[in-house]
Amino acid sequence: IQASALFYQQGLDTNEALELTTDTMKLATLAGNDFQTATQEMTSALRGFKMEMDEGGHVTDVYSELAAHAAASVDDIAQAMARTASIANSAGMSFENTSAFLTQMIETTQESAENIGTSLKTIIARFTELKENVAGTSDSEFEDLDYNKVDKALKSVGVSLKDATGQFRDLDQVFIELSEKWDTLDRNTQRYVATIAAGSRQQSRFIAMMDNYDRTVELMNLAADAEGKADEQFAKYADTMEYKLNQLSTKWEEFRVQLLDSDFFKGMIDGLSGFLDRLKNIDFKKVIAIAPFAIFAAKTFITNLMNTISSAGTMIAATGRKIGQRLATGVETGIGKIGQKIAKLLGKEYNPKVAINQVQLELQIK
Repeated sequence: IQASALFYQQGLDTNEALELTTDTMKLATLAGNDFQTATQEMTSALRGFKMEMDEGGHVTDVYSELAAHAAASVDDIAQAMARTASIANSAGMSFENTSAFLTQMIETTQESAENIGTSLKTIIARFTELKENVAGTSDSEFEDLDYNKVDKALKSVGVSLKDATGQFRDLDQVFIELSEKWDTLDRNTQRYVATIAAGSRQQSRFIAMMDNYDRTVELMNLAADAEGKADEQFAKYADTMEYKLNQLSTKWEEFRVQLLDSDFFKGMIDGLSGFLDRLKNIDFKKVIAIAPFAIFAAKTFITNLMNTISSAGTMIAATGRKIGQRLATGVETGIGKIGQKIAKLLGKEYNPKVAINQVQLELQIK
């Protein structure tokens, strides 16, 4: 319910919200997170890389496949990506390659996902500023950042920031090319390049990302070929009681959303509107007598209706009770006020007990 509500707030229609909710529930299960956290992580990845909202399954596939082959959990990768996605996309990096880099950094350093996500975000920000402030004429948040020094350091190992046409290359391709040549560099050169490119604070994490090119390629290939892998991981969980309870919750969520979007509730609202219109044609002299009976009948009908719905499950019950209480209170308050006003106009005292006795007497006579 929470996941669907958050996706509705993002402007998705019912079918899109339900599909993305299913993908997010898989992510929550594999990551061991609550739905709200998983929803935020899913949204960060999709929005950050400007993916279509029906690509939620791909996000979960990539995370689960990488986690299955690395010393990093689904939750670790998802948390780190939430801090990195937007700026990585702006630097031309792909979702798959960024996921692979984050996985390698987590696996190598064993630092927290928050630290790694923030680290890669900072590293990318340095390179992004180089692109936007080549001349160095604008103020920089990185005091040690100099385009000429970075360009010189990379060119010294045969890597260029720009392509043959003078345009900045996608940053993940720069990282991949540098990683391929990393093992050929001596330790001093590695530290020099890492410090100039990533800054002294991120030097060790940058080296962790560059080190072991073969592992980098392996992780990128896993991410690129991850279609359907989340379902395989999910299947291992499918026979447990916890899964079956979550599955039941999913079915109730689908039923609840479809019910609220159905003609049933639309007709219910139209019916209440018609009821209010018909009040204008009632003989108001009789309202004083029938008001308490109408209140009782309306409350009984609405309560029975909501109790019937609530018997279908706890989730539906919560919604039904809220609707029933609000409708019953509205009817009681509205008719009660009408009765009081008419009684005042007729110069009579409005007494609900007397009115109920009158109604009961009439029913017995008839």
